[in-house]
Amino acid sequence: MSTNRFDPAKLMHYGLSIQDVIAAARQSTGVRGTGFIENDNQRIAVNADGQIGTPGKLAGVVLRSSNGAAVRLGDVTSVTWGSAPPAGGASIMGKPGVMFQLESQYGTNTMAVTRDIEKTLAGLEPVLARQGIDVTANVFLPASFTEAAVGHLRTALIVGAVLVIAVLSLFLLNVHTVVISAVSIPLSLLVAIIVLTAFGVSLNPMTLGGPAIALGEVADDAIIDVENIYRRLGENRKLPLPLPAFRVVLRAALEVRSAVVFATFIVC
Repeated sequence: MSTNRFDPAKLMHYGLSIQDVIAAARQSTGVRGTGFIENDNQRIAVNADGQIGTPGKLAGVVLRSSNGAAVRLGDVTSVTWGSAPPAGGASIMGKPGVMFQLESQYGTNTMAVTRDIEKTLAGLEPVLARQGIDVTANVFLPASFTEAAVGHLRTALIVGAVLVIAVLSLFLLNVHTVVISAVSIPLSLLVAIIVLTAFGVSLNPMTLGGPAIALGEVADDAIIDVENIYRRLGENRKLPLPLPAFRVVLRAALEVRSAVVFATFIVC
């Protein structure tokens, strides 16, 4: 309920002010706190609602009485139903609206929850449209951050792969070494994603940060291994009695294994 359309002439006649009217209405309809009840999971506040529940009763509230004559709220103002207090009031694209915030529980898949919410809202949209309610479902959407992160990682992978191939081609001058090093990067990331999926870890900006940081280490390990193997194979071919290629590759890989492992642990 609300009191509006004050009559200034009547207020002056009775010697009342607007603050007197507001104070009387507030005192008659105020909600008083009476404590709370607690259980194992929550605290429930207990409030005592005002006894006046209709405009007619509020209009009968006495503002002042003198010599048996009472001045009531309805004598100096008009009491009508007012707007309910807004819950979730917001501005959407410059227009007034109501915002509902839905949060996923810890450990759930943000993308899956978002898709389910969008599907539910799409089913409600025709019903809401008949009531003149427009639904905007893409405000503060957490899934947008995940999609953006995946897009940025995709761009980083493409740029990184091109740079790695260019550098390897410039310094190694060998097609085989370039191909082996370049293929190791997407294969390593694919294995990482398979392992994460097997453990029930979903792709999100946090988990994508790991492969993004590890991208440089994966390329570094591959280049060190391939370059040393390529160099040892070249030296082996110049020997009077060349060793088997498998033995040369194994020895070359073991030569740099400690450096590669230590560097990887440092990054981790």
